[in-house]
Amino acid sequence: MYIDINTLAELKERKQEIQTLFAASFDMPFNVADWNWFYLENPSGPAYVSLFYDGGRLLGHYAVIPTTLNCNGKKIIAYRSMTTMVHPDGRGRGLFTDLANRVYTMLQADGASLVYGFPNENSTPGFVKHLGWTVLPPDPIVDLIGSKLLADQGLIDVLTEKADIEWDTQNQAQAAWRTARPETEFSVEPGLIVKHYDGIRNILHLDQNGLKSIHPTEVYRVLVPQHIRPNNVEKITVFNYQFGYRVFDQSLTNSTIKRELILSDVF
Repeated sequence: MYIDINTLAELKERKQEIQTLFAASFDMPFNVADWNWFYLENPSGPAYVSLFYDGGRLLGHYAVIPTTLNCNGKKIIAYRSMTTMVHPDGRGRGLFTDLANRVYTMLQADGASLVYGFPNENSTPGFVKHLGWTVLPPDPIVDLIGSKLLADQGLIDVLTEKADIEWDTQNQAQAAWRTARPETEFSVEPGLIVKHYDGIRNILHLDQNGLKSIHPTEVYRVLVPQHIRPNNVEKITVFNYQFGYRVFDQSLTNSTIKRELILSDVF
């Protein structure tokens, strides 16, 4: 039995079942504070979730959460693909595809612009083959000391260039929520949002105004769009990060999307 929901009240009612499914799917603790933050406190609106039950047990889950983006000066609502969960007893039945397509049907019916995310190596083929996603070549995540970042004009130009679709920097409620993730430290300066982790400053968002807040002696972790390579990028790449999306509003088909870590559910 499938159940599709997009109200906070119904999602809250199923929180304990989702927690149990998470533990069975990933063999790791469920972070209640993070879940509340992602799903219940998001100011851009409620999540869209599809669930699958068999014999009264929750065996499958797929969800997206809303993000307010700016598309050439106009506000649009996009949806970030979140955790896909299938219980070991439900695997091999195509639940991932079925659940995601049910969510996308709801999104299209409600006029959503697009869905996006950072699929891992295991899920990328399914997103492309079965869900109609466009998945771009992976972007390197690199660590650079501030002085070297500031000295690489080509890199700065790419990191601060405009795109058709970007994080909505004018949405103060969303910005306050995004930098209030539980047990996480952020620094917010004009044009620069940084997450602190293990002595490294992860750049979530950067524009020209934020360059003056880069500290020359600090280490920064940054997503570098794959069409540019800073000096010796192969030596400083920490890992590669795959970005993908599916457009529902066909007027956006040829639009460029600014890939930044602020769009991620990990950083």
